[in-house]
Amino acid sequence: MFILKLLLKIALFPVFLIMCFIKSWVGVLSKIGCLILGLFYLLMLGIIVMYISMKMWDAVFMGVAFSFAAFLVTFGAVAVGVAIEDITDKLSNILAS
Repeated sequence: MFILKLLLKIALFPVFLIMCFIKSWVGVLSKIGCLILGLFYLLMLGIIVMYISMKMWDAVFMGVAFSFAAFLVTFGAVAVGVAIEDITDKLSNILAS
């Protein structure tokens, strides 16, 4: 049983290293993406307010739809980041046991 556990740890260690590398890059890209999307949301808010003042309701709807699509992309990216973090934590628990 000890040898089987040791072989499993040896096989999972490179996967753990790769997942840690991906986890760190996802964190960096998430922070950069949040900054860019925050500026995008401010821009879209200005555009939507401008279209409301011009009473261009079709354009308002399109602006809200684009903002919501950007929100869904952000939500999906955060969900993937959390999943990668959970996988990395479970691999570290397996390697630590």
